[in-house]
Amino acid sequence: MGEQIPTRTRYLKEAQNGGRGYNWTARMIEIFMKRPNTCGQYRNEVCHTIIKRFAKNYIVGKRGAVVGSQSPWAEAALLSAGAVHLTTIEYMNITSHHSQLHALRPEEVAAAFLGRHWEPLDFIFCYSSIEHDGLGRYGDPLNPFADLEAVAKMNCLLKPGGVLFLGFPFGPDEVVW
Repeated sequence: MGEQIPTRTRYLKEAQNGGRGYNWTARMIEIFMKRPNTCGQYRNEVCHTIIKRFAKNYIVGKRGAVVGSQSPWAEAALLSAGAVHLTTIEYMNITSHHSQLHALRPEEVAAAFLGRHWEPLDFIFCYSSIEHDGLGRYGDPLNPFADLEAVAKMNCLLKPGGVLFLGFPFGPDEVVW
């Protein structure tokens, strides 16, 4: 295509869940833990395959985070795989009532990190999240480099040797703005 990526205008500024945030009960998490892991709404077995394959060395008995989450499918899958504690990092407010899961907004994570109160993580799981960063859709500021910055920030949150599980749904190259 002449080294050009097509662009399409489709600006969405929406308040997820009507701007109310999310309330994740312990029962809700337990129900998700019993369901097959199909990468949430994507209906893809790759998330189950990755978690199962790497659980023993990188998830069981470890502390981790899920970056970007509207539904706790990833959190439930990681807890089922043996993670001892998870932090969900999400622009929307999430209230979690599960003892092994709490949620923070990105600015709260930044404040903890800069204040030297952040305990580095063993792993981070991020699926279909950072490709949306910087587009303003989820309450984040407009920034054309936000996806790259997100990966750099995640690296700062990991212990030395920590693992980043990073996945994207894919299709033809296109910039949607």
